[in-house]
Amino acid sequence: MEIIDWIVLCTILVNTMAGVSVWKKSTKGLTLIIIYFVLQSVLEIWSDYLLLHKTNNQFLYHFFIPVLFLILSYVFYLNIKDIKTGKWLLGLSIAMMLICWCFSFTIQSIKDINSYAHLATRLVLCSWVVLYFRQLLYIDEYEPLIPNYMFWVSVSVLIHVANYCFYGVVNVMLKFDGELASAWYSKALIIDLIFYFTLALPFYQILYTNNKYFNAK
Repeated sequence: MEIIDWIVLCTILVNTMAGVSVWKKSTKGLTLIIIYFVLQSVLEIWSDYLLLHKTNNQFLYHFFIPVLFLILSYVFYLNIKDIKTGKWLLGLSIAMMLICWCFSFTIQSIKDINSYAHLATRLVLCSWVVLYFRQLLYIDEYEPLIPNYMFWVSVSVLIHVANYCFYGVVNVMLKFDGELASAWYSKALIIDLIFYFTLALPFYQILYTNNKYFNAK
């Protein structure tokens, strides 16, 4: 493990502790984000432990990635006012989670990076963000974005989606230049740090203001 890997792990753990500390002040949707960080912490600690013992850890991602994706999808579902479209996308998200698990036992080995699952889940998350931003544009009354945790969730998801491009480049480079792939991997982890910080930003806002968010479920 490199220094950047330890920084990412520490960031996730600190964000998780911050989330747990505001659990009682959190709305239903924000509580799910806290659970997201708890599961992400379990995933990273477990996978890093296996990595340090030179054991393949990819099977963990095959299981956890679809679950983490479904949690984010449900957070969006709670805040989408178009109930019909929200239910359709939630159904698609559940189906996508099951499909990703099927991929793990058919198309891609659990010993390999589950790139198809990463791509599929990010595409669906993009749909959620577009639907939510559309809702913000057509809202009847002005609502400030800064205290709205869903705005930060949406921004973090876009960062998460964009980062897939970096990981895709790394996977290609691994076949030709290991050192260059390692350099790109470090850049991808830096974007991961931005993603985790943005997703956890509402925790720190609650700690700073000592208030709940008033415009999200």
